[in-house]
Amino acid sequence: MRLVEKEAELGGNLRHIHYTSKETTARPSSKHRAGGSRNPRIQVFPNAEVKKIDGYIGNFKTAFSVNGTEKEYEHGV
Repeated sequence: MRLVEKEAELGGNLRHIHYTSKETTARPSSKHRAGGSRNPRIQVFPNAEVKKIDGYIGNFKTAFSVNGTEKEYEHGV
């Protein structure tokens, strides 16, 4: 699995929410944010930008840029 993230770290808007309506902590810990990058079956590409998506159901090609390096992957979803 590959995760393409435009920000420097995972977490999205949840990083800006500190508490829920029930006053429990909502922020993910650094352990949770880094979880995907520690799993050998998941590749995380931070600071990436999707350039092009081509294909059809079950057969796609996605091109993206990571720190100036272009990458392209074939995938089914």
